[in-house]
Amino acid sequence: MYMARMQSEMSEEKYPAGCYIVDHEHYQIVSGYSGEVKSKEDSCNCAMLSAIHKMKRKYHIGKDFIMYISRFPSCSPCLERIQEMRISKIWYWSTDGTIEESNAHIQSFARENGIELEKYIPTKTISLTFQES
Repeated sequence: MYMARMQSEMSEEKYPAGCYIVDHEHYQIVSGYSGEVKSKEDSCNCAMLSAIHKMKRKYHIGKDFIMYISRFPSCSPCLERIQEMRISKIWYWSTDGTIEESNAHIQSFARENGIELEKYIPTKTISLTFQES
């Protein structure tokens, strides 16, 4: 999840998001951030779109990919792309509420397509303080 959060910091969008996709052995496949790729087909420019476009160019469609995402989008085109890429699990970090409360269609989509959704809950926190000397 750390890598997805770092990707989101590269975004210049109003609601920055980062996405990091790994295989079933947790090796990095692709990453992306919101605003990195602008799509001409639809108005979406979220982090998932960026990562999935890279994935289509570089890798064959496989199975059991795991997606870590800092902000879960609710756009239909991205949900369809998740199904196409055969994502089996999505870990999400949401700073603006939970997807269970706001987007019931995401839950039903995940159930119908055999995708496991899980909210990431950090177990450790690291805090750094910088001081001028």
